[in-house]
Amino acid sequence: MDTVFLGLANLELDCDEIDLGCGFYLRKTYAHLMSHGMVAFAPAPPKGHHPAPWKATQSGYAYDIMAELVMPTKIRDLRFTQEDLSQIMVGLLRLSVKPDIVAPLISTHDLSEAKQDDNAVFHALEALPRFFPLAIAGKEKVTADDLGWLSHELSTTLAFLHKNPKLKTALEVLSDVQFVMHRGMAMISIWAALESLFNIQHELTFKVSAYVAAFLKPAGVARHELFAECKKLYGARSGAAHANAHAEPDDLLRSVMILREVLVKLIESRKVPDAKSLELMLFGDNSQLKEGNAGK
Repeated sequence: MDTVFLGLANLELDCDEIDLGCGFYLRKTYAHLMSHGMVAFAPAPPKGHHPAPWKATQSGYAYDIMAELVMPTKIRDLRFTQEDLSQIMVGLLRLSVKPDIVAPLISTHDLSEAKQDDNAVFHALEALPRFFPLAIAGKEKVTADDLGWLSHELSTTLAFLHKNPKLKTALEVLSDVQFVMHRGMAMISIWAALESLFNIQHELTFKVSAYVAAFLKPAGVARHELFAECKKLYGARSGAAHANAHAEPDDLLRSVMILREVLVKLIESRKVPDAKSLELMLFGDNSQLKEGNAGK
């Protein structure tokens, strides 16, 4: 099996198919995935079913799948598993187009044909609720232009993520943050991803705040304001980690946006700055963002 089909909810295309490159395609389709709990009231006999009556619970989940990602199971020269590729592509779609995309289903067959093929195999994937749902107001159908950032040199992006496991992990953290039940744990994971990206192991509050601000903003007032904001947000993260404090929704949302901005800039620059480059940026040398001047 060289191709699998990832069913996507909360994604409606304005055309039948969009080529993303590297063997990935987005296509219009339709499937409805549903799962509702059932309750039986007597034990099952040996090798038998629980006897009636059965009653349906009021909980469960259901998704209207409006698009599918046609996906190769492996990419030449990149040691990604099928699971890796699924996580990365869904993460990139959420990062670049719609953060509320959900991937509840994976199939061995094209969903438009699977209903007529007894050999089709389905597996449920993202079945958890989104405890901290993100969305872009007013965003409805997705166009090929919307996907331009993702499809532009996708092979280079995948190779960059393969070469930088910390970047891949940070993308997964951002992609999965909506499914974390406890906001404090989500806050901790976001800032842990930023610490890891910039290889920060001591003087955590100052360095992560200073490096993020230096990486995202030019020297001046805007950089200092972001530095102060990051210190505040990292303090909220520390409260969640050490004092069992509840993370405020606005603090978590802002932390998510900061990590998103860092990831977009890293992917666009195709460089992960090393400690020396970050220190030079901190003191106003933004030439470190130019090609060849930062750690890879």
